[in-house]
Amino acid sequence: MKKTIDELRKEIDLIDRELLKSFSKRINLVKEIGIIKKKEGLGLLNEKRREEVINKWKLIAEKENISRDFVEKIYKILHDYSLEIENK
Repeated sequence: MKKTIDELRKEIDLIDRELLKSFSKRINLVKEIGIIKKKEGLGLLNEKRREEVINKWKLIAEKENISRDFVEKIYKILHDYSLEIENK
């Protein structure tokens, strides 16, 4: 039996909630990293790490049949926000 639009939307809502929980966990980790970077006098941006992660995400996206461009955009938004948090 096919699912209704409402049923599918409820599933999406649950996934969105899990995404937000994951974002919250990520933000907390980023705050900790920011503290460590400040203590150790490290710069905020590690361009090599950024590129490594973007490339890793693109490979995963490809395997999951998700647009590589979409995944790169999401990562860049997350990373830019992370840098903002680390800079506080």
